[in-house]
Amino acid sequence: MGDITFWQHYGEAAKTSVGFFWKAGWAFVLGYAISAMIQAFVPKKRLTEHMGAADLKSVSLATVFGAASSSCSFAALAAARSLIMKGAHFVSAVAFMFASIVLTALIMHFSFGLLGLTPESSRTISDSAQFAID
Repeated sequence: MGDITFWQHYGEAAKTSVGFFWKAGWAFVLGYAISAMIQAFVPKKRLTEHMGAADLKSVSLATVFGAASSSCSFAALAAARSLIMKGAHFVSAVAFMFASIVLTALIMHFSFGLLGLTPESSRTISDSAQFAID
């Protein structure tokens, strides 16, 4: 009677997977849409002019666009790959990718702060978990 069958486990796992995708799907869609727009609408010559070197201007521009995109790491990687294929310097593409991912982490940290989970309370939670493991 209390036995849980394989299909019940499978159903719970499927429900959890769909829930995760539903919550994170916007980031995937946004990032891949940005990647597609880079590939379709940005001429290689213009991108190379603005982001084709490893100078301050290129890295700053890439950082601003990366922060504006604020997608998940998979989508940021796809967009960075598109930038490199269009002529952006590797350093600029990495700056784009880091800015996109870091801003997402900052938004999460801010959201936790709104919920009352400050760094001190999260440190207390992690210390409690470490104590429980020891």
